[in-house]
Formats: sequence, C-alpha cells, structure tokens
Amino acid sequence: MLEKHLRSEKSALHRHLSRLKSAVENDRIQPNGKHATSFVFICGANRRAGGASARRLAVERFIKKTSPDSKAIIAERFFEFLENSKKKQNLYDIEHALSGFADLIVIILESNSAFTELGAFATRELREKLFIINDRQFELQQSFINLGPLSAVKEVDNRAVSWYDMAADGIENGDAIGGTFPDLIQAIRKRSPKTEVLDKSKLTPIGGLNRWAFAFCHDIIFYSRSINAKDLVAVYTFLFGKADFDSLATYKALLVALGLATKSGDKVASTQASPILKSPVDHVPLQAAFYAANYRSERRS
Repeated sequence: MLEKHLRSEKSALHRHLSRLKSAVENDRIQPNGKHATSFVFICGANRRAGGASARRLAVERFIKKTSPDSKAIIAERFFEFLENSKKKQNLYDIEHALSGFADLIVIILESNSAFTELGAFATRELREKLFIINDRQFELQQSFINLGPLSAVKEVDNRAVSWYDMAADGIENGDAIGGTFPDLIQAIRKRSPKTEVLDKSKLTPIGGLNRWAFAFCHDIIFYSRSINAKDLVAVYTFLFGKADFDSLATYKALLVALGLATKSGDKVASTQASPILKSPVDHVPLQAAFYAANYRSERRS
C-alpha cells in the first residue's frame, strides 16, 4: 500500500522518510537518554497449566518495578508468537539467538529444563552474562553442577550465583525468591550496556539479533502508527536499499513479547508514547505523513 507513496518524490511520506534516511546514513540516530535499554533473559520452569513459573513472573515484576531501563524476556512468549511465522525455529535455537541479544541471562534452577539451559549457556563466551538462582540446600554439595558450571560462573563474578530456600511448590505458587533480588539488581546494573555511536550497519536488521536494529524497528512501527509486514519491508527497502529483511519477523515477535508492540490481524502497532532512539527528525509530521499515505491507499483499495 505504501510503495506508491515511497516512489513519489512529491509525497509527504517520501519527503519525511528521506530526512530519516539521511539521519541514518550520517550516524545521527543515537540512544535516547542517559542509559541504553538493558535486556534480561529469564529461564526456568513452566507451571503445569502452562506459562512461566511463579518465580520467573516474580523476577519479571521486580525488574519492571526497580529497573525501568531494563526489559525482561521470557522465551516462551516470543516462541508462541513466532510459531505462526513462515520461518519456523525450535525453542533451543530461539533461546540461543536471544542469549546473544541479552545483557543478562537469569537461570532459576527449578526444573530439569533449567539445568539443560545452564549447560547450554555456561560457555566461555556467555558465562559472563549469567546470573544463577539455586536452592540453598544444595549450596555445599560437591556436585557436578556446583563444581562445574556454577564454579565457572563464579570465577567471572562471585555474586552471579545466588542461593535461597526454595519452597516445594514454588513453581506454581511462588516463594521467597525476593531474597536473591539484591544480588540480581547488582548484576543488572553491572551488565547494563554502554551507549555507542550508531552507524547504519547497527540499525540494519540483517544477520544476528542486535538491540539497536531492534530499537529502530520499534521506532519505524511507532512512526507508522500501525503497519503490515509488506509495508514495513517497503519502508526498510527505502531506507537501506534492497536486502533480505526476513529478520524483521523476529524483531516484531520480540517487540510483541516484551509488550512494546501489539499485533492485530496482519498489522503491528507500538504501545509506547515515544521512540526508543533519538532522531533529528520530528516524529509528529512523520507520523502524520504515514497516516495520510495509509488513508489515501485505503480509499483507493
């Protein structure tokens, strides 16, 4: 629907997006505010009826309340959304991709699957991102878990393994996991990302997941008010040239999973009151140009 407006140099959408394109090409899109958004990936068990364990939800609530610059990621929510996309992936592949995207990976050792995740993520490259929560009754055991992956994680940061008394029904009903939160908030602050100059390559959704391309994807959706997959690709083609933008499906899925966007039919819309990144382009007339182009296209269809 938007391609005709993007081709016409007379259209307001073409004019305003050309300004945004110039900002991208001249490295004028930058992190917004003092602190860049930090992404925290939460692993653990699920309840019997489905959905994240009570402990994981407690961690998520704590992060939202005490660390506004952080976003909690629960992989299952992302996976459920991605299931309907054309590019099928298994949960392990999704979690592995997200682990490279996250600043901190919290693993609550409350199930067999969580121990599997610990094994998958305790590599030399990823262990500096780990924060492990375990049952205090196992703290002094000379077990493989304690002497192997947990010891390796503690070599990086001694406070990256936190212990408390887990309740037997904690997966379903929760428990005193809040006792680990002082260590958790320290880990989040310690691993918060540093701001950086954003060149064009960092905003392009090609290759592995990266936070800046993700943030820019949100902002394009924010500017558009509401946009379908075909039009989103058309906008990206206008800004970056022809390329394989299949990764946009993954970014949209993650935006929805984090509550930064909603999906209705074939369209995605932002839930935020402002863009994530700072741009020299005034977003109000850009939004108006998107609205006018969509209105004219819908009248003709």
